[in-house]
Amino acid sequence: MPEVITFRQALEQAAHHKHVLLGNGFSRACRNDIFSYDALFNQAFEVLATTDFEVVIRALKQAAHLASIYLENDPDLAQRLRPGRNP
Repeated sequence: MPEVITFRQALEQAAHHKHVLLGNGFSRACRNDIFSYDALFNQAFEVLATTDFEVVIRALKQAAHLASIYLENDPDLAQRLRPGRNP
């Protein structure tokens, strides 16, 4: 089993390669009005009539693919629609 280290030791080991991963708990603490499940449902999932996150992600991927084909004059739109990409 790996040794448990302190946060300070982890920072020292990371040297100049520090990264942070913020999860849903951070998002909800920061802006619960837009990141709570109810808020996401009301704002995004309502259009697809689903509460299934995977359905929404699939729809975004498909929309990005279609936008890259049919909206050639706006290549940035397809990029913005891809889940996990920065707008």
